[in-house]
Amino acid sequence: MRWLVDKPIWENQWPLPQYKLVTLCDLVQEQLDQGHLEPSTSPWNTPVFCIEKKSGKWRFLQDLRKVNAVVESMGMLQADTGVHWVPAKCVRPDLRPQKQNPANGQAGDRDQNERQQVDEPSSDDSDADDASIHSNGLSTSRD
Repeated sequence: MRWLVDKPIWENQWPLPQYKLVTLCDLVQEQLDQGHLEPSTSPWNTPVFCIEKKSGKWRFLQDLRKVNAVVESMGMLQADTGVHWVPAKCVRPDLRPQKQNPANGQAGDRDQNERQQVDEPSSDDSDADDASIHSNGLSTSRD
């Protein structure tokens, strides 16, 4: 990553109700125990918070909007980047790279599947929540 600033971003933590602070401490401890987080004395800081999901579980979030604003753009993400080295049985069929038909210049069934998926609403509420959160520049921790 390349930064557009020389000075680290420090955003103070927002005030949170006591019950959310307790929940956050539990969520952070879980991630520390699993090795997903490690203690740090970084000069960077962004607010963290949690929301309760429909299932009753809690989701840990981090507001990265100010950090994202000072990261140099890396260009458009390619959907199939890196998929070529993953064994085919591990990749959903709709994500496998498809060859174009040289006779008519059209891609295979994958494009038709993608068009259908765009028009169909998702039945998984957790993915819908994630999409709205990511579009706002917030980071989530999946369970």
